[in-house]
Amino acid sequence: MLKQKNAIVTGSTSGSGLAIAQEFARQGCNLMIGGYPFEGSPDRLCSELATEGGVKVIFCGLDLSKPENARRLVAEAIDGLGRVDIVVNNAGAQFVSPITEFPDEQWEFLRSLMLDAPFRIIKAVLPGMIERGWGRIVNTSSAHGIVASPHKPAYIAAKHGLVGLTRAVALEVADKGVTCALTEGSDNRSWI
Repeated sequence: MLKQKNAIVTGSTSGSGLAIAQEFARQGCNLMIGGYPFEGSPDRLCSELATEGGVKVIFCGLDLSKPENARRLVAEAIDGLGRVDIVVNNAGAQFVSPITEFPDEQWEFLRSLMLDAPFRIIKAVLPGMIERGWGRIVNTSSAHGIVASPHKPAYIAAKHGLVGLTRAVALEVADKGVTCALTEGSDNRSWI
């Protein structure tokens, strides 16, 4: 099902995002991967994934907390891969602090990265998916998308918002051959 599809997987240089990218590559899916600077070379990681699946893999290291970069990521994926069939919005970060001491800039950063960027990416890829009558959008949430815990107000607010965004998009595109679903990150195969 993934052979010859093109996917963007954000936050895919480690952890569950990397596992998703590896599985996509094994199944023949071309990829745009991205994430924060990490130990090693993006070129090496792209080469490993490409060799593993016999696919094309490109890297985009843009800071998705900046509004213009989410749109630019999609433009670069279309330029490098030709089209975008699948998006996995997996980029995330955490900051822990009591709300009375929680820095405003951390609130803005986390919300921008985990809620605003998925909105902008979805908005940019949907026209092509709708035109082709096929697309898959997967947003990575966590248990904090439905429950809360102390000292994580920005993360929890962003994940709750992402759950709502996912449900709204799913309803809007249900009759257009496009799906929009949630995953917690550990179950990376059940939603395609």
